[in-house]
Amino acid sequence: MAQYSCTNGNEYNSVCTFACADGYGLSGSENVTCTDVEEWSGPFPTCELLTCPTFTIRGGNAVCSDGNNVNSDCLATCDDPAHVIYPPSFETVTCQANTTWTDDAPCCVLPCPPHVPTDLVIILDASSSVNE
Repeated sequence: MAQYSCTNGNEYNSVCTFACADGYGLSGSENVTCTDVEEWSGPFPTCELLTCPTFTIRGGNAVCSDGNNVNSDCLATCDDPAHVIYPPSFETVTCQANTTWTDDAPCCVLPCPPHVPTDLVIILDASSSVNE
């Protein structure tokens, strides 16, 4: 339920202002006024749980602290242990109050092989024994 305060209780011209707790959004008008016909100017609003879109990872899954609700933290993991999260900085994301994730969904990829230095050796034969 929405929290509210009114300028003059339920008397004529009293204006009630509604707000919701963190993680919830107001559905309906923020203000309702008591009219001269002893009715409110509209229905009282309600609070609805705010959620982000479903967080999906190509080639993996996410373990979230509170589903896709606001303030939920999700840890990305790959189905195949040989794969890694890319980009690595997107391994953990949070559902923000504006109902977007802190980062785009990562994907699971094979890591690049380690850099191995390679030496190149060229042998030149400049002897005069060729074609004698």
